[in-house]
Amino acid sequence: MLEKYFNYKKHKTDFKTEVVAGVTTFLTMAYIMFLNPFILSGEFAGPEKGFFELEQCSQQQSLQLHLLVLLWHFMEKHGQ
Repeated sequence: MLEKYFNYKKHKTDFKTEVVAGVTTFLTMAYIMFLNPFILSGEFAGPEKGFFELEQCSQQQSLQLHLLVLLWHFMEKHGQ
């Protein structure tokens, strides 16, 4: 039933791969949603202990996401 609906073979995947990918994405987002506010607020350590200021954290996250999108685009274009 799921094979017909999602066309796994057409997309070169299977049910197990999709479940693992979904769980990984969910756990990563849950971790980020929990931890990121503490890091940005300075609860764990302040700037005097080596943590970035809010602006630097935002810039660093933006750069990381841009690099991730570029990598994703490169992998899609070159058929990995």
